[in-house]
Amino acid sequence: MASMMSVAFVDSSVAAHESLVQGLKPGIQVHILDANQDGILAITEFLRSQPPHAQIQDIHLISHGAPGCLFLGNTTLNLDNLETYRQALADWGGRWTSSASSLLLYGCQVAAGERGAALLDKLYQITGAAVFASTTPIGSPRPRRQLAARCRNTCGGFSLLLGVHRCSLGGL
Repeated sequence: MASMMSVAFVDSSVAAHESLVQGLKPGIQVHILDANQDGILAITEFLRSQPPHAQIQDIHLISHGAPGCLFLGNTTLNLDNLETYRQALADWGGRWTSSASSLLLYGCQVAAGERGAALLDKLYQITGAAVFASTTPIGSPRPRRQLAARCRNTCGGFSLLLGVHRCSLGGL
């Protein structure tokens, strides 16, 4: 029988990431990405190390971002280098439980503008997962800033990592 899991990868460069991890939903496996390592390859290595029967329901990536960019460890994932990571990202897609699986990107403005929309589309094409990201800043000095989700596939059943529809992630 396959075991399903949700995994959160938290970039260690995110301010107060230790406090953020304590507020995550119970049952989510958490892995801290070293700011000095290639975060995409670290995620891929973790996923490849899981037993064959372990199936991923959701992958949550908590990091800094910018329009069309996601910063993971010492790596920036964007349209300019997406092909470099195509095989690693496709491997992520091989671990999904179903077409209802999600890749959730918690970084400021990752989905903003044409480059943001194009990045999400490419990630959807490569991984096969519904991809969610923010078009606005996620963290804010103001508490409970609204998370704006943009998805390529379907927004049905989208559940935030923190278990609420609003969150403050401290300037991602």
